[in-house]
Amino acid sequence: MIVGVISMFLPVMMAADNPALTHDTSEADSLHNGVSIGLSARSDTELDLNIESAFEAGPGWSSAVSGDVYGNIRGYDFNDDSFMDEPVRLHFGISNDWTFRAGDGTWLDFGIFAMHESRKGGQEGYDRDTYTEWPSSSSAMASPWGLDVKERGIGGHLNASVPFTRPRAGRITAEARLSYRGIDSWYGASSWLAGRCAVSASAGYENEIADGHDVRAGVSAGLQRRDGRLDRTVRSADAFDPETGLFQDVCRQDDVSLLWTAGIYGEYIFTFRDKFKADVRLDGTWYSGNGVRAVPDITLDYSPAEQMTLTLGLRRSLEYADPLMDNLQVFSTGKVFKGLFLSNTLEDSWTFGGEIRYRFKLRNRRETVISLGYSHRNYTRQMVVDYEHVFNAISFYNLDGRRSYSGNIYFDIGIEPVERLHLKARFSYVDAKMELEGRGLTEKPMTQRYQGHLLARYSTLCGRWTFSLDASVNGPCRVYDFMRSHKDADGNLLYADGYTPVWPGLDMSVGKWIGPVEIYAGAENITGFRQKDVILGSRDPATGLVSPHQPSFDASAIWGPVIGTRFYVGIRYRLAAGK
Repeated sequence: MIVGVISMFLPVMMAADNPALTHDTSEADSLHNGVSIGLSARSDTELDLNIESAFEAGPGWSSAVSGDVYGNIRGYDFNDDSFMDEPVRLHFGISNDWTFRAGDGTWLDFGIFAMHESRKGGQEGYDRDTYTEWPSSSSAMASPWGLDVKERGIGGHLNASVPFTRPRAGRITAEARLSYRGIDSWYGASSWLAGRCAVSASAGYENEIADGHDVRAGVSAGLQRRDGRLDRTVRSADAFDPETGLFQDVCRQDDVSLLWTAGIYGEYIFTFRDKFKADVRLDGTWYSGNGVRAVPDITLDYSPAEQMTLTLGLRRSLEYADPLMDNLQVFSTGKVFKGLFLSNTLEDSWTFGGEIRYRFKLRNRRETVISLGYSHRNYTRQMVVDYEHVFNAISFYNLDGRRSYSGNIYFDIGIEPVERLHLKARFSYVDAKMELEGRGLTEKPMTQRYQGHLLARYSTLCGRWTFSLDASVNGPCRVYDFMRSHKDADGNLLYADGYTPVWPGLDMSVGKWIGPVEIYAGAENITGFRQKDVILGSRDPATGLVSPHQPSFDASAIWGPVIGTRFYVGIRYRLAAGK
């Protein structure tokens, strides 16, 4: 549902934007051995073709192949703000995984994937080769602003485990991963060309030294190569360029970083019947430029009764930040970049929490599970992308020693009140705060306070018909300070109290199986709720529209859907092997 300019930069959202993927399927429908071909179309002209195949390839061998192609035929401007609500995009993806299982306990998993995607959005007519930010004469018009993104990725993995022949002698394990992600992107007069290559490997030993006592130990190493070429030009009232005589900020930087890691680890797992389990792991990892860090990971499970499980956990996480790659939405602004936007900060956080799970059967139906949990993540070092520190600028800096945390309490329940009607409900509340430069401890902006989901799925006898409903309530989030003064075209303040409104979501779908063929249809955002005034900045008095040729231009502050109700239809052919 999260669309608009920001959606162009979030590959993780791509599955949610495809009706063939959002259409609900039961566990019984999942493909284990056979072929599945799906084709769907959506009312905004998006088409999707996906193919999956799983098969036995010989004694102990199995393989799975999947591929998908999807994209928009055209873009739309439903809210008449002169910007496309979604990019025109075309995506190709393919993957192949292999698995081998031998009778002596030897196993091997390996696979590869590749993808390519192009996205073009913003204002109609944008051409990165002819774009002009500053017209050559006072009577000339600046070019339509837009973005043009080419993204590609490739990778592979290998996991292996070989047991010793003697009983309880343990086994040797090995793992290797390789991935590459490249982005060539243009935004108005700016460009960012970047590549990310990562390789990692580990080898270990594991053994059950006695009943209920397992040990694991090993070594690991990794390397990331990050390269980027930034050429950013935006208008700025505070930066005068003597060469051109224009008030503009020009930033041209090349960066290449090699980030090494190497470490050892040990793990002990203690199990006492079905009552108690303790999993304690400790890594000693060296991070280039940051020295050695101890990384614990502890999980405790206790079952005081057969139906109840209590879980407690504590872990430390260390990961190199990638400010621009992780926050591509910052390019959809006219703001100046300041600070450490090319820095590879080693972010350090501690997470602890617990969960209570209770399981029971209601009138001999499917097991009902109720969960109540809390998790708290505290950063001791973090890279911050601050829109509020400097007017019309985005500041990148390290939150060294200052507070930053996020607490999340949640409640889940899964129940089958009547036969073939499955209900899942989840409610979560988030308390996220950080100590921003010059502001002290404040609520983290653009982060929802709470969210509730209800998923209902009903299938008729033999599963011929399926009906699903996904209803949600989405809590408010604190907006950036500069958004509080933003007015709509009628002059009304949109965020007078500094928060977004609470908004509802509702999706529905229905499917019908006819032999190996399923025909389905559905609707998204049935309530029709849309975020008003997605494009921020000063309005042109003549047109009433926001011009992208100004420092206050911002198309990145997306907190809700910008397109109303959308419909889709699809067909899927699924045939199990041997049929």
